[in-house]
Amino acid sequence: MNILTIFPTPIYTTYLNCLDKKLLKEIDKYKKDPLVNQGNISSKDIRILDKHPFKNLKNNFMKHIYQYVRDIINPRDELNFYITSSWLNWTDKNQYHHLHAHPNSLISGVYYINADSNKDKLIFERNTYTPFEITPKEYNLFNSQIWWIPVEKNKLVLFPSSLFHKVATVKEDYTRISLAFNVFVKGEIGKKDGLTYLNI
Repeated sequence: MNILTIFPTPIYTTYLNCLDKKLLKEIDKYKKDPLVNQGNISSKDIRILDKHPFKNLKNNFMKHIYQYVRDIINPRDELNFYITSSWLNWTDKNQYHHLHAHPNSLISGVYYINADSNKDKLIFERNTYTPFEITPKEYNLFNSQIWWIPVEKNKLVLFPSSLFHKVATVKEDYTRISLAFNVFVKGEIGKKDGLTYLNI
């Protein structure tokens, strides 16, 4: 017997070097006047990575974005992938991050500034409708509607922007901090003979 895994969802993870104290202080400034979200708070500034103190961090992200593009998307033509928006998230005790996806984006990323691998998870939910609910004896990649990965300080996660994800309620007395961003593309995509051509 052979079971094929077709159309898998790519979740790219890696680790970056620790942030220096100067950049951590810069990040703290944004929490003084936050945007209140459904469940947690974020920075009002959605161009965090365009700020000078974050230049090196952005360059690091771009290296991994292009590795994701090469290994997963593997475009035939030369395309320019770029970060469109970026913001900070703070999730304190009894807070959470609602289930959502990121429209107007191809790749999304989350970098964890403060997180505990024993407590913190990034939870993904299957995008497709399941017409019948059959409770499995054991969960696996085929029968699960929800999958999660542990996250921790300095971990970077990249995934398709269409993938629904959330953060469960934080029960411990600490603050989970992350920097999230979206990625889009410039160039010619689609096929002229397939009526899908687009120059953006």
